[in-house]
Amino acid sequence: TLSDITKHVSDPLAFRVLVLQSSYRNRADFNLENLKAAYSRLMSYRNFSALRHQLDQEDSSKSFDFKHVETEISKAMNDDLNSPRALAELSVFINQFENSQINSNQASELKDFIKFLDDIFGFGLGSVEDITDTQKELLKNRLSKRQTKDWSESDSIRNKLVSDGIGIIDSENRQIWYRI
Repeated sequence: TLSDITKHVSDPLAFRVLVLQSSYRNRADFNLENLKAAYSRLMSYRNFSALRHQLDQEDSSKSFDFKHVETEISKAMNDDLNSPRALAELSVFINQFENSQINSNQASELKDFIKFLDDIFGFGLGSVEDITDTQKELLKNRLSKRQTKDWSESDSIRNKLVSDGIGIIDSENRQIWYRI
């Protein structure tokens, strides 16, 4: 039952991901390990969606072809509802996208892409909220501490954010937050 599912993962949409990972023509193997893996995948989709709140204002040489990915996902879904292939296309794209600097010039395209994903899969990615102004200020302070190599204070701020359910991926000049 749904209440049994939510005893093991905090969001019942993980079950939707689990179902979509298998072709409707094949028997799906439902077990808690697969459910937890589906929940992890759902969280990666949500963290991808949260990137729309973290766009860089500076020009980036990297741009993303959202329409191409939409086309590939649509092709998969139009091929006998091949949702496993559609999710694989999405995962490949997210892996390329995640650690790149996302230019604010593509904000509208990203928003449209997330809406497309919600229309196709119903994951509610468009409802992923931004972090609070206080958490943004903590991130800004943490980046400053990292730049001055005040690792102790930087770690202290990271721990505070983690206690708020916010994780951080660091790159040389940037931080990417995600929900834990």
